[in-house]
Amino acid sequence: MAWLAWTLLAFAAALAGHAVLGRLGGRLGAGGSAVKRFLLVGGPVGLLLIGGLLAGHGLAVQPIVAALAYGLLCELYLFLFTLAANSVTLGILRRLTDGPLDETQIAKDYDTAAMVDRRLDQLVAGGLLQREDDRYRPTAQGARTARSFARLRRLFRHPEVR
Repeated sequence: MAWLAWTLLAFAAALAGHAVLGRLGGRLGAGGSAVKRFLLVGGPVGLLLIGGLLAGHGLAVQPIVAALAYGLLCELYLFLFTLAANSVTLGILRRLTDGPLDETQIAKDYDTAAMVDRRLDQLVAGGLLQREDDRYRPTAQGARTARSFARLRRLFRHPEVR
């Protein structure tokens, strides 16, 4: 069960590295989205984990299970992290911890247009969209991301969303 301890330690190291990169921001070229910052740390940590376990156990069950467990932990973290970052409920709670707001201000801050504007700003900051005057278009990375999600949608037979 040492593989489990190494897996949990690697995941903790990835979380710590993500926190450090988040604090440093763009100072080390680590700007952009929080997901990218996590992948910058989590990817190499995962490779080190798998490499170390392969060196110690060869091509056995332990490195495979560790890789799957590490991947699952990372995916769960990214899911919860992005869910929390974009949750309206959590956004309202975060705003209210700074001080009370009246219902009119909350409604203004969280109306559909304001939320769409914030999401567009996030997509531009994340390098998925490019703004030209008052129009948006996907960047090459944004187009690749959209095609990837379209393939996954077809694979899982989900209806197309427009």
